[in-house]
Amino acid sequence: MKRSEEMEKLRTQIKASGGPDRFIDEVEEKQIFDKGRELGIKASTVEAHLNQLCTDNKWTREKEIIEDINDQLIEATKDDGAIDQKEFEHCINYAILLNMPRKRAMQLSVQFVMKEGLKIKKKWLGKDWFEPLKQKYAN
Repeated sequence: MKRSEEMEKLRTQIKASGGPDRFIDEVEEKQIFDKGRELGIKASTVEAHLNQLCTDNKWTREKEIIEDINDQLIEATKDDGAIDQKEFEHCINYAILLNMPRKRAMQLSVQFVMKEGLKIKKKWLGKDWFEPLKQKYAN
C-alpha cells in the first residue's frame, strides 16, 4: 500500500471519530493510534494529523479537556481551601462547551476530586451537594 493511501485511511478513521460529535474521547483516540500502528504510521505522525484535523475542524480531545478541568478544580481550592458547588459547575460547563458530554465531565471531575482528596465546601446549613454526585459518578 502506498504511503498516501495509508495516510488517507488514517484521516478517514480520525474523521469518523471526530466528525459526528466534534469530540474525540479516550476510546476513539486509542482506536486512532491503533489504526496508525496497524498501518505502520509512527505515533508522532498520528498525533500530528490528529492535532491538525482537530484544529481545522474545531474538534476537541478528551485528554486536553481533562487537563484543563483538573487545573480548574485545583485552582478553585486556592482561595479558601475547598471547592464550592458553583466552582464545580463552572468546570463542568466549561467541558460541555468544548463538546464533552455532561455525564463524562461529571464522572471525570468527581473522580479527580476524590482521587486528589480535594475538599468540598458545604452549602448553607451544612448541606452536602457533592455526596449525591459521588454516589452517582464515583465508578
